[in-house]
Amino acid sequence: MGVFVNSGIGGQLLFAPESTYGQAADLSTTAYPLEFNSETIELKKTIVQGQGIHSGGLHNRGARRVLTNYTVSGGVTVDLPTRYLNPLLWLMFGSKANAAAQLTAVTDDTGAYSATHAPGSMKGISGTFQKGVPSVDGSAPNPFTYVGMKVTDWTLSVTTGAIATLALTFDGRNELAGTVGSAPETGNDGLGSGTPLNPTVPALATWNEATDNNVFHFREATLYTGGQLTTDATTGVTTVSNQTVAGNIKSAEIKYAMKLDTSRYFLGSNGFKAEPIDNGYRDITGQFVVEWLNSEAMYSAFATDTPTTLELSFVGPEIGTSGADSEFSVLIPQVFLEGESPKISGPAVVTQTVPFTGLDDQVNNPIQAFYQTEDAS
Repeated sequence: MGVFVNSGIGGQLLFAPESTYGQAADLSTTAYPLEFNSETIELKKTIVQGQGIHSGGLHNRGARRVLTNYTVSGGVTVDLPTRYLNPLLWLMFGSKANAAAQLTAVTDDTGAYSATHAPGSMKGISGTFQKGVPSVDGSAPNPFTYVGMKVTDWTLSVTTGAIATLALTFDGRNELAGTVGSAPETGNDGLGSGTPLNPTVPALATWNEATDNNVFHFREATLYTGGQLTTDATTGVTTVSNQTVAGNIKSAEIKYAMKLDTSRYFLGSNGFKAEPIDNGYRDITGQFVVEWLNSEAMYSAFATDTPTTLELSFVGPEIGTSGADSEFSVLIPQVFLEGESPKISGPAVVTQTVPFTGLDDQVNNPIQAFYQTEDAS
């Protein structure tokens, strides 16, 4: 039985995909839990102060202060989970419409399901997130529900002796909370219907998580390089074979950043933005730290600007008695190494910090994630 605590450890965070941008999903029927380390999601408002020269005044007047726009921004950092990740990957890649990104049963491994995520349009892909904020005088968390949430960038990180982490940054439409302020919404939805998308504030959803939701960690991670790439013409899935371990890796990080037009405010929108859509090329970057090896493989690729393939892979615990393991991997088929030459900074083992950039080879998916879990959806 859970115990409510009147401090941060009594908080909760859940999410669900939206059917309509900016309209709160029904968290009472579908809500995926996220155990998180920290979050910074918040409502931001645009205030304009009119001056207006007026006789006898020495100060700006409160009557000329105007609230014009709403937005939501911030981020969440979570330990990389073995469960409940697939709907979040839709938001991270824009992959919701892809058949391969839907969890399907793994052949001959009863109870295991897998999906593969490749980049797609972010249009029509958004989520509802709800955090429960504990107060020092309450008996349950206060619900703050965020609608129209889109991932603008994410970073996957793993380092020696640590749990892998996933940091996500969001842009959202509105915060539904309390009984005053911006929620419940009034006026029209900004989409021409004349009806508010969220006329009521969602109640606190039930936080419920399976006890076997584990986390991926350093001991389960391997960074691979090279290999032969193939992309299936029917499924659109890229596979790689004959990879090699990248070396004595101490840490690795992959970042994927979307470019979205988040300034789509229009007359008659009641201060709410229309759905942000792609308006620029996405960035694939990252870095890893590796001990200097006599083969000089990383230095050679850097010096000649020769592309290679990178895959950061996690193989976790077995899924029940299925015979299949929990897995998560991110594959970048074409990577250019940005540096560096080895430096002797002291008596310690010589290492290289190797930043990289992922680009589109026009044959394979520029970036792709594979996820294997016991979740059926």
